[in-house]
Amino acid sequence: MSKKKRLIKQRLQESLEGQQAVKKNPLFERLGYHIILSFFVLFTYFNSIGNAFLSDDIFGIVENPHIGEWSNVTSSSFHFFQPLVYYILYHLGGLNPILFRLINIFAHLGSVNLIFLIVCTLLTPLAAFIAAALFAVHPLLSEPIVWISGGTFVWYSFFFFLSFYWYIKSIHRKVFYYFSLVAFWMSVTTGAPAVVLCGVFVLYEMSFGDIRKRWKYAVPYILLSGLFAFIAIKGIGSRLTSIETNFYQQETSYNPILQIPVAISSYIELFVWPAALTLYHSELHFDMWTYALKVMVMSGVFISIIIGYVKNKYVFFGLSLFVLSLLPTLTPIAVAWVVAERYVYFGTFGLIFITAYFLSKLSKVNEGILYGVLISLILVFSVRTIIRNVDWRNEDNLWIATGKTSPSDPKTHNNLGDTYARRGDLQKAAEEFGMAIQLNPQYADAYHNLGNIYRQMGETEKAEKLFRQALDINPNIWQSHQNLAAIYYERKDYQNAEKYSLEAIKLKQDLPQLYNNLGVVYMQSGQLEKAHASFQKSLSLNPHDEFAQKALVELQKK
Repeated sequence: MSKKKRLIKQRLQESLEGQQAVKKNPLFERLGYHIILSFFVLFTYFNSIGNAFLSDDIFGIVENPHIGEWSNVTSSSFHFFQPLVYYILYHLGGLNPILFRLINIFAHLGSVNLIFLIVCTLLTPLAAFIAAALFAVHPLLSEPIVWISGGTFVWYSFFFFLSFYWYIKSIHRKVFYYFSLVAFWMSVTTGAPAVVLCGVFVLYEMSFGDIRKRWKYAVPYILLSGLFAFIAIKGIGSRLTSIETNFYQQETSYNPILQIPVAISSYIELFVWPAALTLYHSELHFDMWTYALKVMVMSGVFISIIIGYVKNKYVFFGLSLFVLSLLPTLTPIAVAWVVAERYVYFGTFGLIFITAYFLSKLSKVNEGILYGVLISLILVFSVRTIIRNVDWRNEDNLWIATGKTSPSDPKTHNNLGDTYARRGDLQKAAEEFGMAIQLNPQYADAYHNLGNIYRQMGETEKAEKLFRQALDINPNIWQSHQNLAAIYYERKDYQNAEKYSLEAIKLKQDLPQLYNNLGVVYMQSGQLEKAHASFQKSLSLNPHDEFAQKALVELQKK
């Protein structure tokens, strides 16, 4: 054999050996898993990328005058991550919902891949893939991913998964322990509910480690959680005020005997059968037998945790993690809704962990059945999530979908009223606002909105009465003050028009339009110097305001 042929044969042999080494290398095997899992996430949420800003996004992002100011980031010493992200995204692309939503999707993608790595250390790569794949596409998780304002639940979960993975890795290399602490700090600074997740490290040591020897490693996490829990508790008063003012919820406390079984059983039901997904889970009134069934489900969870502690560490770990993650929302103080899908984003990992554990056992019985079940679940869940993403496409889609699942919530009917008003169906809008008032007679926003409808219909006296009713309940609705000012202006009652315009400005001092309206009132009442000052103030807030510029030119002619 010639030297050239021997060289070719040697290189061919080396190439074959290299290919075999690649096939046997778990790094390359896991890379394939990560690529598939990332595809699942991107495919499932691709149709949500172009969705609009919705609900709280409007007030927290679109109408937030400080979103692009660095002072908004530094004003909060602890929970700085969200304003920092919003600051960066605003300066990168302005108020573009695509950028804001992509952050949520990529955080979810990161969580999915971290779940695969975590479960690999606790079970098998097959079980890890099952868990991560189901987490990637499960419809119960869609709300905090697609809804920009719900993203903090995804972000703090991502940082915690990162912290937990590094904690497991720190058993072999201590430097990962310090990385884990930093990631946990990021988690609790991103979302207040993360303070309870320090308990996951304790659960891990109880289930898979040695709690007697390694308890001290959990102490720093517990101390960090205690600090941020103290800060969160201090904010409970303002949170209750916000709920009462913005949502007109009169309840300040829940009955735990009703709250806890309803919440836990509802989340499990949505995990198993994610049909009734909605922003407002208001249909929580049950007959005696349904409530008894919910108590049985909750009891089954706690009994399984107790038995699992003795018999099955995987069941114990998964169910305990699920319940632990919900603790911040299961307090008797009504600082949270009884059920909200975003609350269970992290806790779903516990349910999926158990599901993956039992499904992976099917591989020892019949791999065909296992893959058939897994593929079916991934397909069904993906389709349901993609359909749910459409509900979040715009305001109209969201509130019509919510109206079908949450008909007893006054907020649903108030938002439906807005939807019909945008479509020009004033009669239907009036019916929806009226239904909101009927369900909650203290719902000031609904009175205001119904007043707007009557004003568009030309029924000014009814509108005036409704605006006054709105202000009797909530004097801080500046729009009602301004609308009353407009009504009095049309009647040429300039004194009252001035009065209500000034009231509106007291509540909304940074809106140029209000100063323009006041300036017009002053012009018509002959108070030209005051009119000039009002238009100048408008220009100081918006130097490009054409109305104020033209008004000042008109004043110079007089």
